Parts: sequence; structure tokens; C-alpha cells
Amino acid sequence: MQETEQLSADAHDADPDIKEIFLEEADEVLAEIVPLYEDWRLLPADLSGLVDIRRGFHTLKGSGRMVGANYTAELAWAIENMLNRILDHSVTVSADMRQLIADVLAAYPAMLTVFENDSQNYPAMVPLWIACANAYSKQQGDAFSYSALYEQASNSSEDENIQASVLSPAIDEHSPTQDNLNTEIDTTLQTINSVNEMIAEAPIYLAPQSEEEKMFCEIFIDEAEGLLQDIDQFVDEHQDQSYIEVTDEIVRAFHTLRGASGSSALAAISEVSATIEHSLELLQQQDTAMNAQHLEALAKSATLMDGYLNNYKQNVQPQNISIEDAQSQQDIASLQAMLGDQYVISDDKVTADNKPTIEQLLDNNIDELLDAEWELDDALNHSETAHVQAIYRSKYRK
Repeated sequence: MQETEQLSADAHDADPDIKEIFLEEADEVLAEIVPLYEDWRLLPADLSGLVDIRRGFHTLKGSGRMVGANYTAELAWAIENMLNRILDHSVTVSADMRQLIADVLAAYPAMLTVFENDSQNYPAMVPLWIACANAYSKQQGDAFSYSALYEQASNSSEDENIQASVLSPAIDEHSPTQDNLNTEIDTTLQTINSVNEMIAEAPIYLAPQSEEEKMFCEIFIDEAEGLLQDIDQFVDEHQDQSYIEVTDEIVRAFHTLRGASGSSALAAISEVSATIEHSLELLQQQDTAMNAQHLEALAKSATLMDGYLNNYKQNVQPQNISIEDAQSQQDIASLQAMLGDQYVISDDKVTADNKPTIEQLLDNNIDELLDAEWELDDALNHSETAHVQAIYRSKYRK
């Protein structure tokens, strides 16, 4: 309760048009999830209906934070996180939890009006709702009664007894729960650094590829390079921040990079991306922020994967030879054939005692020599064969 009562005040600097869009969207979300909640409340054993309800609170959280509606956004996150734990079967839903959700949904429209009017006159229950939802998420529901706390708060909103001591462990920065979060952060960082070492040393698997696999690689690499740029942009945008939220976009980027599993040559990209995606999802589920070290590790991941893709392209795709280089190589081969075995052409030089270099030959109308065969063919079509051959031998093969 002490922590939730220190929530940041709403920001009132949002663009009016953006604020209006947020309020309209929030009304639409509530209109959608309230009936879904009523249906689920009748059959609480069926958790499938909670998926869309959870998604609705996720939207209220994200859009609320974007426009500075901090009170409603943090309340939405607390409920969303509690629903996440119900859906992954970490906690068992209870009547008090269902009542908590109902109370929040009933009060949400009025809270949106408070934000719309640039007021801070929120219900006194907001800190209690957030604290209880957080406690349920941390499997502490057996240690208190939401109904009892709600009744106490209703009788006297200033009654200090609602700050039940049983909730203190959930917000103590030295509590086992906080220690677990710190461990999760350290573990995530170690995981990302470990997979970075793996891809830095991973060889490119250059087994023969089918035409279909080659085509897949080309398409995947084009998309992957764009995703890696998105990751770099994410790092750049948050590099001056101490606490960075794990967004859906950054998780989705690594999820898409997992698609490299479609090619054995790019399997290392898939393995690294899958591991990082899983680690980021764990932080996201715990609503645990990243820090500067995480950003640095993600930037290194993007750099290493980009290098891996470039190495693949250099090893698999043949180097392009310019027309000039190809013509030069053909000219040298022709010259070697005409000079015979007694001369060896190397590094643009003809090696033999007192023999000229290629550069010297070019200065002495070597083009005439290279064109001799073509001139002979033309001459054979217009002159006597023996006479022309004699001219050819005397003029060009001395």
C-alpha cells in the first residue's frame, strides 16, 4: 500500500488529439471486455474467456502509459499481470480475485473521466486494488482477504488499518520476491551474453543447398537485416535510460528471427534468437525492466548476427567479376597460348631471358597480334589458302 500510494501523478502534456484517441479506444476496450468478464464469471473454471480480457487490460496499460494516464495504466498492468498468472496456472482464481476484477471494471470509466478533466481525484481504492492484485500475482492470496480490506476501506478511507502488514513482504525491496527479480535480471543478462559467445564462434554450415533453401535464405536475409536495424534503433532510443521496458516489438523482432530454422545454414541465428526471445518474455511477464547492460548485450547480438549473415552471403554467393577483369583475363590467356610454353605470364609480366613485359608488348601494337586469328579467317575467305598462310607465318610468328 505504501508503494502504490506513491504512484506517479498523471502527465497533462499529451497532445489533445492523441488524448482523445486514447479515451475513445479505452471506452471501446471496456465495452468489449465487460460482457466477456460477465460471461466468464458465470463459468470461472473455463479460463479461455480470460485471454481476451487480459488482452484488453494490456491495451489499457500500454495506451495509458503512452499518454501519461499513469494511475489507470498501472492499475491495468496490475490486473493484467494477475490474469497472466491465472492463465499460466501459477495461481488459482478465487472469489475475491473475481470481485477485485469486477470492482476495477466498474470504476474504470469514472477514472477515465478524471484523466480527461486533468484531475487527480481518483478513487481512494486504487492503491488497494493495485496492492491486492500484485499480492495475488505473487501467490500471497492466502495471507489476506480482499473483501475484508475493501470493507474496511469503504468504512473509512483514512483508516490506517487497511495498510495490512501482511502486504508488506510484497513491496519490501529486500524481500525474497525482489531478490528473485534481481536474480531473473542477472540470469537474463548471462543468457544473452552466453548466446552471443556462441554465435561469435559458430561456423557457417555450407552443405549443398537446394534451390528452395537458397531462395528461402535470400528472402529471410532481406527481412532479417531490417529486423536487426529495428533492434539497433531500439537500443539507440533507450541508451540514456536506466530502466527500459521490454516491449512487444523487441520480443517480436527476435521471435521473427527464429524463422532462420528453415535453413540449416542459418540455424545458429534461429537458436540465438529463440533463447533471447524466451529470456525477454520472462522479464516481460514479471514486468521487470532491462538496464544499460541488457541494451549493450542486445546491441552486440544484433551486430554478431549481422556479421554471421554477411559471412554467409560471402561464402555462398559467388563474387561478381567485372566485364573489364574478365576481358583482361581472356586477353592474357590468348597471349599465353600464342607465345607458347617458353614464356610464362605472371603478374602482368612475361618471364624469359631478355623478353619484354606485357606492358611493353601492349605499347608495341600487341592488339594486332591478338587480332591475327580473326584476320586470317577473313583472309581465307578471299585469297588462296597457301599464299595467305605464308603471309601469316612470316608476319605474325617470327
